[in-house]
Amino acid sequence: MSNEDSHSYNQLLEAISHGNERAFSIFYDLFATELTRHIFSKVNDQEVAEDILHDLFLSLWKNKSRLTEIISVPAYLYSSCRYLIIACSRKKYSKPTLQLDISSLDILDEDVPLEDRLY
Repeated sequence: MSNEDSHSYNQLLEAISHGNERAFSIFYDLFATELTRHIFSKVNDQEVAEDILHDLFLSLWKNKSRLTEIISVPAYLYSSCRYLIIACSRKKYSKPTLQLDISSLDILDEDVPLEDRLY
């Protein structure tokens, strides 16, 4: 990344931090394709890659007042992608907890003989 790129990114981030939607759209267009390709190479699912990308840019917009603190835009974006990919992966592979309604189990019914409740 050249100094000129860095300066252009900083100008865009400054405009975005003030709520400039056009600057945000330009910023999105600059990085969306490359980031989607990068994310897809990690998750191997186009829909998930696009969801992660949209989560990233939604987060950027929500936190736009802090964008001027970013020192290296590409590093920040790729790092953010990595964390979102990890979070997505954790959600995907986390085991759902089993919810039981124990009130309906015969084992608790004292009117049923113990032998019958255990079998």
